[in-house]
Order: sequence, then C-alpha cells, then structure tokens
Amino acid sequence: GSHNAETILATLQGYLRALRDQRVAATTSVRELDWERVFTPPADQPGAVVVIELDVASLEKQRPLVNLLFLQLFRAACKVAADSPGCRLPRPACVYLDDFPAAVGRIPACGQYFNTLRSRDVRLTVAAQSTKQLEQFFGAGEAEAVAAAFSTTVFLPSVDDYDAERASRMSSR
Repeated sequence: GSHNAETILATLQGYLRALRDQRVAATTSVRELDWERVFTPPADQPGAVVVIELDVASLEKQRPLVNLLFLQLFRAACKVAADSPGCRLPRPACVYLDDFPAAVGRIPACGQYFNTLRSRDVRLTVAAQSTKQLEQFFGAGEAEAVAAAFSTTVFLPSVDDYDAERASRMSSR
C-alpha cells in the first residue's frame, strides 16, 4: 500500500509494456549486439557502424527500450575506456543522436555520461528541437549538465524566444 511501491510498479509496467509486442519480444530475446566488441574490434578489421532507426508511430511504446539501449551504450563505452590505456577507447567513437530528447527520453545521469564520454574519446553530436525540450525531459538542473557537455552549439532558424535569448547570452561570453 505504499506510494513508493505503486510508483515502482507503474514505472516497471511502462518499461515492460513494449515487450508485449511479439516483434520486440523476438528481437530482445537474443543477444545480437555486444557493445564491448563494437568498441574494441580486432586491429586488422575496420570499426563498426551501428544504425538505429525508429518508427515514429511506435516511438512512444519503444522509447523505454531505446532509452535502455543508449544507457547500455554509454556504460559500455565507459567500461571499455576504463579498461584501456589512458582511460580512452582503443578507437574513437562517434555517436549521432537525432531528435535526442524525444526519441530517447530521460537517461539517468545523462549529463554526467555526456561529460565523461567526451574525455573517453566518444564524440557526441546531439540534435534537439530546442534547448527548452532538454528541460522538459531532464529538468532544469540536468538539462544544464547535458548542454554543458557540448563545446559547440548551433541554432538553426526558426529559433524560439528561449533559444534566441540563450544564443545571445552564449555569444556575449
């Protein structure tokens, strides 16, 4: 009867709901992707390219799994880097996340991962509809940590008032 138990149950049901889809259950029933192998290919082989494309119509149902997938990617990159000389990946990695907040959702400690990954030789390119969208998904404090992970920010027209003000503040530094 505790509020915490009800919250945990509701959250867990949200994550497990996607597994009721037979195609999702079939895909997740076998381990086909080993992130550690992706980050450490044999020296005589080229690096790997992993493309994940999402069906926008199914995104709401798939978001918890996509979130988990990227959380595993970030954890594996940190682990492989920690086990490598200089705490860096054996080969640099580039991760492109288009419409990141809407597609992936809130990753716990995302700002910390983004800032840590940069020093581990993971290059992140993240696109969002607006910086306000980061606050909607992460909350103000975490959104600032996420935004701080990027050394370059590009604003494309049309820019809302919030982003115009942010761009103005950033350009006056």
